[in-house]
Order: sequence, then C-alpha cells, then structure tokens
Amino acid sequence: MIGCMREIRYVHQHLRPLISVVSGSVYRWIVGRLNVPLRAGRRRLPWRRLFLFGAVVLTLIIEAVMLVALAQLVDLSISLMELWAELAAKHLEITLDRT
Repeated sequence: MIGCMREIRYVHQHLRPLISVVSGSVYRWIVGRLNVPLRAGRRRLPWRRLFLFGAVVLTLIIEAVMLVALAQLVDLSISLMELWAELAAKHLEITLDRT
C-alpha cells in the first residue's frame, strides 16, 4: 500500500489500444486474402481489387463519422463541466448568503 501521494510513481509507455491492434490485424488478414493475383490466361474484371478499394473507402467513411461523433462527445463533456461549474458557483452563493 502507498503511504502518501508523493510516493506514487507514474510509468508512461507507448501502448497501442486493443481495438487498434485487433482492427489492424483483421485489415491485414482481409487485404492478404483479397490480394490474390488473377490468372494470366483469362481477362476478367479485377473484382477483388474493386472490393478492396470499396472496403478501404468504407473504412475511411466510418472513421470520419466516428471522429465527428467523438468531437460531439468532447463538446458535450465540456458543456457539462461548464454547467457543473455554474451550479457549484450558485450553490456557494446560496450557502454563503444565509448569514
């Protein structure tokens, strides 16, 4: 057990979040499966490459939507902190005014 706050030691390490590791692994696995070379004798449309391109574009769109949602959540949390500060000030004003 720690006796007091000054004895706390902070260790900072650069660790990737688990979701980043998992999504990167899944992405590399899918790209590895889709990047199979086409047969040289046939002339076909590169469906696998089109599918890969579509998957990458869809991933970028989803990430953009999630970044917008994150920005909205950060804005909401800042607004809530401001509201709590105003409520605390009003509470202090009411408490000190009873004298």
